[in-house]
Amino acid sequence: MKKLRIFTSLVLSLSLLGSGTSPASSAIDETPILLANCKSVEVIPCIESLFIETQDGKLIAANLTGRNQKANGDLNGIGYEEYSVEGLTFEGTSKNLLIPRIEYYPFGPNKQSNYIAAAVQPSWLNKNLNPTENLVELPHRATSLVCGTVAKREKCYRSNNFNSNLKFLFTFRVPSDFVPIWASGATKDAEIDWTKRDNSNSGWYRLPVTLGTLEIEMVMLTDFHPNPIDVIESSQYADYPADWPNLWIRSTRDNSVNLLKECRQTPFLSVTTNAIYQEVPKWNPETDSIDLKLFAPHLKVNGSLNRGFYELRISESLAKCFWGINVSSKTRASITISYPGSDKEAAVETVITSFKDGIFQVQATNFTFSSPTIKAKILEQTSTSVSSINVTPTPTPSASSAAPVAAAKKSSIVCVKGKTTKKVTSVSPKCPAGYKKK
Repeated sequence: MKKLRIFTSLVLSLSLLGSGTSPASSAIDETPILLANCKSVEVIPCIESLFIETQDGKLIAANLTGRNQKANGDLNGIGYEEYSVEGLTFEGTSKNLLIPRIEYYPFGPNKQSNYIAAAVQPSWLNKNLNPTENLVELPHRATSLVCGTVAKREKCYRSNNFNSNLKFLFTFRVPSDFVPIWASGATKDAEIDWTKRDNSNSGWYRLPVTLGTLEIEMVMLTDFHPNPIDVIESSQYADYPADWPNLWIRSTRDNSVNLLKECRQTPFLSVTTNAIYQEVPKWNPETDSIDLKLFAPHLKVNGSLNRGFYELRISESLAKCFWGINVSSKTRASITISYPGSDKEAAVETVITSFKDGIFQVQATNFTFSSPTIKAKILEQTSTSVSSINVTPTPTPSASSAAPVAAAKKSSIVCVKGKTTKKVTSVSPKCPAGYKKK
């Protein structure tokens, strides 16, 4: 039972990591709710449906098996419900079974937090069929005995992986007063369709949310090593790979929106990465960028470089609020990265942009960890703009030799709003919404 407790609590740690907030600092005003299927309960919020989309585009319904595990004492709800997916096979004893971990943090009397923490992983309910499944040897640590108790130190076991490129298409029923504003986490192909709100008098509406598998180089988090940043900074190496996606969806009432400054009530923004810990993204008025601090091991278990993945999805209305421009398919983005101990910034090697259905998407890859800060900025379109930009970063052991793209000539203007003054520098500088040129 001790091994099972560590096994199941590890995934909760992963979902917490996507929030940008450590467990110790995520104190809430009310007890969070573990969402069950709407067929199992008569309370809101709940999970109305779950479909799995395979790499070849096949859509498969996930169905309840009737099995569940009781939630821990920090959560209200009937427990973790298991689903089966016909035609798919996950790692080991998980077979074709999975378990969503969807937690709702209500807006309580202290008026601090309001968010949904969404994660999904292969089922662990068959663990007793192979108790020693997925032993983690920890070759890069001083000892492999980092689990168990003080009296009996033991080796650790990781959770099963999906080992497939999958999308998980959820539909949640959430309270009508839950209005999504931004999201972050460790996932690929993240989508939150906040535009399809049902404003009926039912007291709830349907919120479609999509998560995608993304390989993450994890470190072992246990009672002996609970802080992910300490573990990352104590060793360059990851302990094992994982592909369980997670996403934190914050509402307009969550106090984290204050980091978005004047645009904090304009939906929608999502920032997802393959880091195992990220701080809350914030608007930096000095550089006109969205800044995000990431933490992940510099190297994989096998010693190869752990390459980064970053995806920003931003609505055209929020882009207009931040940068004062009208985005289009010709709009481009600038991604720079800096590391602790250096005052220099380098352009990320590969940046790809797209614009569809009112969402501007920026994807950056091939940068390195362990604790970089990424600055994302959307630039005014030019007649020679392209949707894919390749530039060379500050050299690393395996950096690309691609030639850098020549920078367009920039100019500056001064904008004022009341007593606030802002300098805007770009190819075609324009004052942000609410500001006037001085």
